[in-house]
Amino acid sequence: MSMSTPKISGKKKVRSVKRKKSLKPKKNKRRYVAPPPTKKRTGDRVDPDIITLIKGKGSPKNGGMLGGFFWHIFHQDVRAGKIFINFNKDTEKADIKIFINQKSQGKGIGKVAYKKACEESNYSKIYASMRKDNIASIRAAVAAGFEEIPSTSGQMSMLWQKK
Repeated sequence: MSMSTPKISGKKKVRSVKRKKSLKPKKNKRRYVAPPPTKKRTGDRVDPDIITLIKGKGSPKNGGMLGGFFWHIFHQDVRAGKIFINFNKDTEKADIKIFINQKSQGKGIGKVAYKKACEESNYSKIYASMRKDNIASIRAAVAAGFEEIPSTSGQMSMLWQKK
């Protein structure tokens, strides 16, 4: 006895084959999907008297070198970030950098920290450089007294001068 496909009225029975779904994700018609809008953080600005800068040791690249300064930024006894000034011997320029913890961002802490650090240092001119798309840092620096200066790099360059 040979096995053959069952015949129905002279025709072969055709079995349908189910195709497997593709494992590739469906392509979005739009290339860029915008993130959801963020909360506006107006009204919850900090009191400048509550922000304190506490001197720290720093590291060679973060204010710990000769002529440099390093501070921990505190807001209501909670560490909110760090700020440091490095002095470049070759160019004889002081450069400031700031890092605010994510939970402390958007409250005006950066503005106060920039201002206090510049005033506590012994430099009459301090330079700041940041990415051009870092709007929050640019606004904080301008509010602290920095002014934009021409730059040859792709970054925003700013200058603070002691009054």
